[in-house]
Amino acid sequence: MRPAQPHSGESTRRLRLVARGFAAPLAHRLRRGEGGLLLVNASLAWKEYPRRGAISLAAISTLTLLALYLFNDIIDAPQDQQNPKKDRELADMYVGARGVFLTGWLLLSTVALVAATWLDARAGLGVGAVALINVAYSLFCKKVPMLDLVWVSLWGAAYASIVTGTVVWIVMVGTMTAVCHIYQASEDRDADATNGVATSATLTAPLLSTVQAALAAVLMAAAWMLGAAVVALTFAGFFAYWRIWCDRPRIGWFLTKAHFSVAWAYLLVRG
Repeated sequence: MRPAQPHSGESTRRLRLVARGFAAPLAHRLRRGEGGLLLVNASLAWKEYPRRGAISLAAISTLTLLALYLFNDIIDAPQDQQNPKKDRELADMYVGARGVFLTGWLLLSTVALVAATWLDARAGLGVGAVALINVAYSLFCKKVPMLDLVWVSLWGAAYASIVTGTVVWIVMVGTMTAVCHIYQASEDRDADATNGVATSATLTAPLLSTVQAALAAVLMAAAWMLGAAVVALTFAGFFAYWRIWCDRPRIGWFLTKAHFSVAWAYLLVRG
């Protein structure tokens, strides 16, 4: 007797679920307003490359970010199964089909690396660097206070280096990524504590305030180097947002991103 074949409707549902598993990490973050890095890289590529090259690098940046977030969610899946804020169905699938999704991540990363290297050797180095930094972050660094912050900053800087070789832009993107990380980690502080995950959000309030002040100072210095003294002075507001809204990180994060978006657009046009 021939074994029973799976119902076509069930097969279609599984395929859709797997497809959602690949797309969900990036889509979820975009819905949460975490897609700023895509816009940053697209704007830098548009500024520094001919139109065709800019479009290609924006696409490569998107593919790279998709691969990075997918890897992060695969590694975090066992903890996400216990986090009520996460998608339990996806977390279960990442755990149950870990090999399939890791293979998909490797394929996405390889395609992004080859495409970037073919277009621009420096862009290829950026893709490779950010992938390696992301693996180290997901497997180890994200669970070590302060080290997670440093690594996220390197992650953002490497991501920007896909589309630009200008140091001041790279430093600014890396620093802003660290600023946002503190807010993001603060939102997940309780869930991480339940799962035994220590991040920079678990540091004392005075220490976090000092860190935010230092990051604001770096952004001020970068804007000053670009000849935008007025914009540089406004970046002091990033420290103020943290001091006022540290207990409500979503609001502080929104204000910080909105402020940076306006300043970033001005600096790109001016520069």
